[in-house]
Amino acid sequence: GTASYDKDLTIAVDVPNEASVRLDARILKQVVYNLVSNAIKYSRRGGEIAVALTVSEAELCLRVADEGVGIEADEIEHIFDEFYRARGVGQERGIGLGLPITKRLLTQLCGTISVESDLHVGSTFTVTLTRNLATDGRALEVLIVEDDDIVVELATMLLEHAGVTVHAAKGVAQGLVVARELRPHLVLMDLNFPDGRGEDLAEVLRTHAHLTEVPFVAFTTDERNVRGDLAEQFDAWISKPIEPEGFAMSVVTLAEVLGRSRTSRQPPSPKR
Repeated sequence: GTASYDKDLTIAVDVPNEASVRLDARILKQVVYNLVSNAIKYSRRGGEIAVALTVSEAELCLRVADEGVGIEADEIEHIFDEFYRARGVGQERGIGLGLPITKRLLTQLCGTISVESDLHVGSTFTVTLTRNLATDGRALEVLIVEDDDIVVELATMLLEHAGVTVHAAKGVAQGLVVARELRPHLVLMDLNFPDGRGEDLAEVLRTHAHLTEVPFVAFTTDERNVRGDLAEQFDAWISKPIEPEGFAMSVVTLAEVLGRSRTSRQPPSPKR
């Protein structure tokens, strides 16, 4: 932009020729824009900004480094707080929302952000994005069994932002049909439907060979609903109404942790 020209800045970009990830491109673009704009704003004239992307099988790592004013050590823990502005920003305009917004956007992608900085030397912001691949190497797939269309629409949008493939069923009958055709990594299920109960559906689905290692998570307004007898059918619970900021991260984490746990509990195959 014109700000980089006004300051005579050099922006060096190091990006692999091929790098793909199933995330919401609009959100990712906004994150990059916010971080580069922030680097430009606080860079000194004639400095350099380095934007680098590294890719592994498990994650993507984006680093934006500048040679700007830097951040004092006691301020780093507050830099992502709303309306917080570091002491050394000088006359640069701002209201202290750019970095908090960036962090919130990243939660929708199940990503994290951190910063390292030296005063009067510069800052490096590091964004880490998991590729949300399951242990079998496939993109993460979730089956949602829920009869509230608004809940399904919101959950689907949030999970797809994070690169998760979502399948939905509206009740017990449809859940039985859909689940037979899928190999999801997690089943997120309401407890009450017009045509039956969620725990009964979960009990039946657990008898299917391809679902024995799949974690079942109750989708409920009250955690007490999954205590006692219901706990036998569900590995965990997620509360309703949905909290957009942490929902996708919760689902992805449960799929990873519970999936690994259930697999490790399976008895070994008999030796021949």
